[in-house]
Amino acid sequence: MYAQVAFPFYRFQSFTYKIPKSLINKVRKGICVKATFRNKPRIGFIIDITKITTYSGDILDITKLSEEDLSIPEDLWQTLEWISSYYYAPIGPVLKTAVPLSFKETLKPRKMKFVQISSFGLEAVKDLQRAPAQKALLEALLLVDEPVSINSLKFHISNPAGIAKECAKKGFVHITEKSKIHNPLDFIPNLKSEKIKLSSTQENVFTEIVKQLNNNNFSSHYIHGETGSGKTEIYIRLVQEALKQGKSCIILVPEISLTPQTAARFKSHLGSKIALWHSRLTPAEKAWTWKKIKAGDFQIIIGARSALFTPFKNLGLIIIDEEHDYSYKQEKLVPF
Repeated sequence: MYAQVAFPFYRFQSFTYKIPKSLINKVRKGICVKATFRNKPRIGFIIDITKITTYSGDILDITKLSEEDLSIPEDLWQTLEWISSYYYAPIGPVLKTAVPLSFKETLKPRKMKFVQISSFGLEAVKDLQRAPAQKALLEALLLVDEPVSINSLKFHISNPAGIAKECAKKGFVHITEKSKIHNPLDFIPNLKSEKIKLSSTQENVFTEIVKQLNNNNFSSHYIHGETGSGKTEIYIRLVQEALKQGKSCIILVPEISLTPQTAARFKSHLGSKIALWHSRLTPAEKAWTWKKIKAGDFQIIIGARSALFTPFKNLGLIIIDEEHDYSYKQEKLVPF
């Protein structure tokens, strides 16, 4: 048995490998494998399996199957094959677009700085009238009993890194550094959650879409409304209904800058079931998020257009916020 293996870094071509007898019953299209390519161990994806081959040169064996959480689910693989065929795009570039290229043996976690108020800071905070920024930072730290990411404090004060450094010099806080892959949602502030009450117009829109969701029917809907008109409230209610049915949801936003504010709104109503996906995530964070989605740990993802390729199970709802925005389109040709 032979497998055609495509590598995300190689655009035009797939390569023939032998399938060891021990793996014959385990391989399928979309399975992530390890194979030697140009004398180096590489990670690739099986795109076809055949009993014979016309290639007459030396054929290497697939080394082994990679971790299961790196493989592409069958339904997503069918989508990638369709994209390759429809757009006349080699499968290599399609894989590069759809799959994070951070599937490596070692991933370097981001180093994060954490800050915690000291006992001296607890006493000093009430006397910092002439240093309002430092006072604001210490007051924010009074609300928690453990070290918090300095980066997360940017939602409370500007330039938290500089202010924390000044406070550390005075002994008001302790700063520590940790290397860890964190859920990017942890850095989104918790907003006060209030029960959503839909107007009669919103309720009519919600009811019409939920009918199709309840019947498991594919349908598309266009919700027209200016900024602040209440579309997000409808989105949140729809996601809540989808979650009740055990379905997962993808929410696309046109710009990275909108991701935190959208995530904050959804987080206040839906908690920690949300993953984020955009170009500012580190490779380690993307690989971590991909694996968690594949394992079923997240039911919602909020992010840029590439979030469509994440390996959700039982996808029930895709929301494209500001669908008319040009950032959803590819405006320039990318040469193969």
